[in-house]
Amino acid sequence: MKPVKVVVYCQENKPDVDSYFKINGCLNLNLQEKSGAEIIYKDFGGHLTGDNREKFLAECVDADVVILDAWTHPEDSYAVTEAQDEMLKIARAICSKNKTDVLAELMEGLHEVAVHTVAKPIRDYNDIRIIRAIKKADILKNRTYKTNIIYVVDDNEDNLLAAEAQLSPLGVILAEESYLRAIADIPVINPHVVLTDLMFPAEGANQGNESRHNFVGKEMDMGTYVAFKAVEQGVPIIAIVSDTNHHAHPVGHIAEQFNTVGKINFFCGNRCPMIFEPKRVKNWSKVIQSYY
Repeated sequence: MKPVKVVVYCQENKPDVDSYFKINGCLNLNLQEKSGAEIIYKDFGGHLTGDNREKFLAECVDADVVILDAWTHPEDSYAVTEAQDEMLKIARAICSKNKTDVLAELMEGLHEVAVHTVAKPIRDYNDIRIIRAIKKADILKNRTYKTNIIYVVDDNEDNLLAAEAQLSPLGVILAEESYLRAIADIPVINPHVVLTDLMFPAEGANQGNESRHNFVGKEMDMGTYVAFKAVEQGVPIIAIVSDTNHHAHPVGHIAEQFNTVGKINFFCGNRCPMIFEPKRVKNWSKVIQSYY
């Protein structure tokens, strides 16, 4: 089994003092236990300047998962905006060399800042997004899974958690909230099943100023293109699963009128199976059961 390399940067981490971040510390042990993966773990602290910055970037070149702080102070400056912008520069430098999963802590666990234009936001080191990233890297590095790989795409965290809980007896569940990441992942992961939401907030990658102003963040039927990518890659089971009401959006009105188009099955609007207690979430199990 090939280990997953995880690189962690926390500005307040003092390697000689803070045992939480050490290789045998709570963070590394917790990540290994929850992900089930063997991990090569590297931690960095202090300001990412000079040699420390170069060493950090060198470790990130072959990392599978990188976890960043919300900021890092550039030399001779403690200005908040400069510290946040510096972290963004480092995240971009990582992504230019390595198409890895980059995650970054929210400022005070609440607020997105500059780095989150590149990195996935995480509330803290217990955020489920970290475990998902490690599991995905483990699958990509160790293709020994004999069970199904079920790839679920939804921008609602409750729906992703529901998918992980409901479908885990059926195989390895990979949960993703970004349609762009899903479209990139599907050809590499080759899942057996792709289940995708229909409506997603439009993402800003490769968009000009006018597009960012007019379209980014608005709900669009991007799940259609996730499904198209799955068809293109020959995924056996593909479904668009959307609870968008036919009165709530014109796309919801149209999508509800489709049952099957080629290999894509539609479970939209009133035909989207739901669970209402204790939380309103999609009934992913019922979708899968309809195939058997």
